[in-house]
Amino acid sequence: MKLTECIGTRMAAWAAVLVVAGCAGTVGAANVEQGWATARVIDGNPVFSKGGGPWQKLEKSVTIHVGDVIKTDDKSHVDLSLNYNNGAVQVAPGSEVSFDKLSYRLMPLGDIEHDTEINLRVGILYGIVHRMTKASKYEVKTPRGVASIRGTRYRISAKGDIVVLSGTVVASMYTTNPDGTQGPIKTYSVNAGFSSSAAAGDVHGSTTGDINDTTNGTNDAMSHGGVAQGLDPGGNLANQQDQQQQQQQQQQQQGNQESAGGTGENISPTF
Repeated sequence: MKLTECIGTRMAAWAAVLVVAGCAGTVGAANVEQGWATARVIDGNPVFSKGGGPWQKLEKSVTIHVGDVIKTDDKSHVDLSLNYNNGAVQVAPGSEVSFDKLSYRLMPLGDIEHDTEINLRVGILYGIVHRMTKASKYEVKTPRGVASIRGTRYRISAKGDIVVLSGTVVASMYTTNPDGTQGPIKTYSVNAGFSSSAAAGDVHGSTTGDINDTTNGTNDAMSHGGVAQGLDPGGNLANQQDQQQQQQQQQQQQGNQESAGGTGENISPTF
């Protein structure tokens, strides 16, 4: 065989290998898809805006996309399933929420990698978030800062105050100086059974009232938002795992109360 023919044959063989490898990489790659939220339960007369458009009445089963805004009056609330973006939320009365990111990828082994970003402009948001892949993100923005959420049942206000029933929330919030001016940003973790005050930048044991309110709000979001009925394809957990999470939450709360001596004293975070 001539030298040129030999070189040509080897180059063709290497090209074939590269094509096969490229095809395998394409098959293994997961495309980023745009997610959506679904209004499962409507109480009262909430309204929403599609991408900055005029306000219109929010009806059951309406899909909410990135850029849409939901607003509730003092007698309204909305329970939504986040579908592939993990879990469910309740927009409490007197609140305004927009969805800044709702993207996801269906990974080859069946996991769902998602990027969820909710902007709580006014009011209160309750949420339940299941187990997440390491690459997934779930954040709630407020006028004071950002809360990064991992596998959690939570309540967060637009003031940046947080209550956690299970899991952990890492918050980076502006504090308030004694003279009322804006203080420095503090970053701290809020674990199960604890709450935080953004203005003071402290973490303390949750009161019974906060625990009960957050339990009711997240239970409502979980059942009406579709998680308990298996309507949440992004949850990645079966109902049995939900029950285990609730049991762990109760055990953590009991342990926290015992360690605090039942006094409700503030427990300062480590910054």
